[in-house]
Amino acid sequence: MQRLPYKLAQNDLEFILCELSGRLKKKKIINYLARQDNPDYMKIAKYLNDNKVNVFPYKFTEQYKSSDISIKKDKTSNLYFTNYHNFDIYLKPAFTNKYRAARYFKNILLEQDTQSPHRYTTEEFHPQKDSVILDIGGAEGFFPIDYIDAVKKVYIFECSNEWIQALEKTYKNYKDKVVIIKKFVSSYSDDTHISLDDFIKEKHLENENLLKSTPKEANQTLSKADHFFSLLNNQFNLHYASITVHGMKNILGNYFTTGISAHRMVICYTITIFTSQNHMSVQVS
Repeated sequence: MQRLPYKLAQNDLEFILCELSGRLKKKKIINYLARQDNPDYMKIAKYLNDNKVNVFPYKFTEQYKSSDISIKKDKTSNLYFTNYHNFDIYLKPAFTNKYRAARYFKNILLEQDTQSPHRYTTEEFHPQKDSVILDIGGAEGFFPIDYIDAVKKVYIFECSNEWIQALEKTYKNYKDKVVIIKKFVSSYSDDTHISLDDFIKEKHLENENLLKSTPKEANQTLSKADHFFSLLNNQFNLHYASITVHGMKNILGNYFTTGISAHRMVICYTITIFTSQNHMSVQVS
């Protein structure tokens, strides 16, 4: 299992520290980007000159504000939720106030904006009608929502009991279509783990499948990438959507037709700074 070299904010204190870290490192980031012989880096440096450090250093982020997001609290479960396209999306109990909930949902919407380098789909690449979604590390379960009426089935792999509680509320009206699986996706199968090749065979998923994975799950699942992808590539018609930031394109390219976003991310939530274009990272020392 591989561990990411950066850590995202998990609570209010960590979020404040991350914000402070970005401000303290702003000049260093700009100076580094300005020295590179790369037009994209120069544009980002110019943007950061006039704006605070942002994971997504582009103007599209300015349209998203936490204050614009309506947050409500479910009286029976005490979970906070928001309505997105007439779909109530719930958060796990760890979200204890409306401000944190609104900030989280703002970031989800921002990440999946059509201009965001973190977006999982494009106009050409997205779940097709009657396809099957395998959502690995589902968390709040946002990804399948835009496609829920079109796809045949959704399997959400999530091991957190708190997130499962929220997912069950979010998809309470789709129990015939959405299956929540409390197992880690891995290269082997046992009581707590499942390999995707075993799972796909078990469920007889011969149709096109879209696998969506976050950076953390991608690094864990891909720790034995050659074994993992060779099995899938040889047996199934698989479409793989992932945000990878650590040079995975060469491995993915052995088994898939790959594409990358036109925009970049600046990850500065730790003592190490990375600038990434979905699959590339550069350390600033």
